Amino acid sequence: MDFIIPYTKELEFDTKIAAIESISLEHEMDINEREILGNFIVSGEYKSHELSVNKESFERTIPFSIDLPENIDKDTITLDITDFTYEIEKEDILKVIIEVNLKAKEIIKNDREDLEDEISKQEEIFEKPNEQIDESIVDEATEEIRNDQDKKDEDYITYHVHIYKEGEDLESICSKYKSNINILKDYNDINNLKDNDKLIIPEEDE
Repeated sequence: MDFIIPYTKELEFDTKIAAIESISLEHEMDINEREILGNFIVSGEYKSHELSVNKESFERTIPFSIDLPENIDKDTITLDITDFTYEIEKEDILKVIIEVNLKAKEIIKNDREDLEDEISKQEEIFEKPNEQIDESIVDEATEEIRNDQDKKDEDYITYHVHIYKEGEDLESICSKYKSNINILKDYNDINNLKDNDKLIIPEEDE
C-alpha cells in the first residue's frame, strides 16, 4: 500500500502577518490497531509589519488521524512528509498545505493456495483415471478440507471437491453446489478440463 494524503489547515494569528521569516514542520504519531493518531507541529517566525525589524515566534499544533484497513501489517507502516507549502490569507490567516506519504505492506490471504495444498495431500485418492471414483471418498475429502478451514473468508465457508466427468455441464455443477461460473473460474482452469479432473467449488452463503 502506497498513497498520498493531503492536509490543509488555516491557522489564525492574533496579529497581522506581514511576512513569514522562517517556518518549519515536524510530526509525531502513534499507531494502534485501527488508526494512526498524531500531530503536525508548525513553528517559525514572522513580522507583523513589513518595515519592522522585530520578529515574533509562533507554534501551532495540528492534530490528524488516518484510518487503517484491517489487512495492513502495522509493523511496516511509514509516514513521510513529501511536500509542505504555505500561503498568507487575509491579514491574520496562515494557510498550510501538508502532503504525507503513507506506506505499508498488505497482508494477503490466499485461501485458494491453502485449499490446493490440502488437496495435494489427497492425490493418491483422486488420481484414478481409469476407475470409478467412490463418491464417499470425495465426500470424506471435502469434509476434511472444510474442517481444516478456519473461515478466513467471510463470503465462502464451505468448499467442495467435484470429480469432473467429460461432457458434464458446468452450469449444472454450479447449481448442485450453490455456486456460479465466475467463482468456478477463480478457483479452477475450466478451459482445459479433462475427465477425472478435480474442481474446487466454494459454496456461496445465501
